[in-house]
Amino acid sequence: MATLSVPPALAAVLSAADVRLGGDRPWDLQLADGTAIRRLITAVLQRGSLGLGDSYVDGLWECTALDQLFTRLLLAQGESRLAQGSRLRSTLWLLRERLLNLQSPARSTLVARRHHDIAPAVYAAMLDPWLQYSCGTWQRADGLEQAQEHKLRLICEKLELGPGQRLLDIGCGWGGLAAYAARHYGVEVVGITLSGEQLRLARSRWRDLPLRFEHCDYRQLEQLGCAPFDRVVSVGMYEHVGPRNAAAFLRRPATPSRTTGCCCCTRSATAVRPPTAMPGSTPTCSPMADCRPRASWPRRWRGAG
Repeated sequence: MATLSVPPALAAVLSAADVRLGGDRPWDLQLADGTAIRRLITAVLQRGSLGLGDSYVDGLWECTALDQLFTRLLLAQGESRLAQGSRLRSTLWLLRERLLNLQSPARSTLVARRHHDIAPAVYAAMLDPWLQYSCGTWQRADGLEQAQEHKLRLICEKLELGPGQRLLDIGCGWGGLAAYAARHYGVEVVGITLSGEQLRLARSRWRDLPLRFEHCDYRQLEQLGCAPFDRVVSVGMYEHVGPRNAAAFLRRPATPSRTTGCCCCTRSATAVRPPTAMPGSTPTCSPMADCRPRASWPRRWRGAG
């Protein structure tokens, strides 16, 4: 393996993480054959962590201790280092994001179907009972279920929810937040999603609560005829909106809201992801990153607590 020329950007990541190709430690990568290294390098340079994962699924490499490998790569900030080593690709990615609408209604629907329209049991096997697909609040939490319940309670308290209020949940997933808010705070919730599987499970799982789930893009809310709302919430979806749609996303829910309404919008703490990162996958997440007022937000969004 010493005779192979590894590109500087990838070599920097491996060095920072203390990971070797063909090494003898548990966290080192063991390559399948002599051709695997070329394909692995190409996949990682083109698609970062997604390429690394796909190459593992394709059988290009093995690792005795995957947990140690991923921990080292995350602590070494592998995605950021890889992006810094390919500035031209980063610049092209930023231009592409701003010149093209990569999150049009049609494309957003396609992405949601590919990512979420699989058997719900797959997600249920790795998520908590509320089926939360975003980061939890781990302070004073003993496990995943408690961490997610802490997050749900924090969001509801930030929104100052109370009986009789109507809440709009943009990107409601499988309806866990909506169900939690209805059960513990006595609110009525309308949740929207672009995934048919999420919609079916949410309607079935929480049918005993005052909830309404619809297949709807946030840009088409008026077609539902379900306004007005007292509160608006969106958890872990803002990073999928894209710079070309940010203004529409922030402006749209304000229209059907009551004048006293406020919002809570969470997102990944990293504002711009590198071109090699998976959409929505960033090294650090802040559960309440956007709960404070932003001057650029519509007036009815600025009362966020």
